[in-house]
Amino acid sequence: MSVLVYLKQHVLFKLTKEEFMEKLKTELENRVEEAWLFGSITGTKFDPYKSDVDLILVTKTNRPFVERWKDFSDILNLARKIDLLIYTPSEWENLKKETNGFWKDVHKTRIPIIQNGNSNTP
Repeated sequence: MSVLVYLKQHVLFKLTKEEFMEKLKTELENRVEEAWLFGSITGTKFDPYKSDVDLILVTKTNRPFVERWKDFSDILNLARKIDLLIYTPSEWENLKKETNGFWKDVHKTRIPIIQNGNSNTP
């Protein structure tokens, strides 16, 4: 008889949110124009054993949308699960005007890591 044991893993690998944000800022400085966390990690509903990390990056790129993550594959190791959305500056400007349910929540919960090339972590 075999028994499978699944260990719960801390999504931020035992870092506090603040430590994670600082590490993220360090990794992204001089690589993106803007970086935003959104979703549960920005509020009190964040569960370090169940939640994922939602991250928007704004950068100049010629890659197709589905290939942009390749330029940032190194940051995917900073947390157990990162949902990464990468937009060009013009795409981001258009998305900031969106008011549908998903984007309404993004704009309501987002907090800056890097904004206009400047870091904004505590």
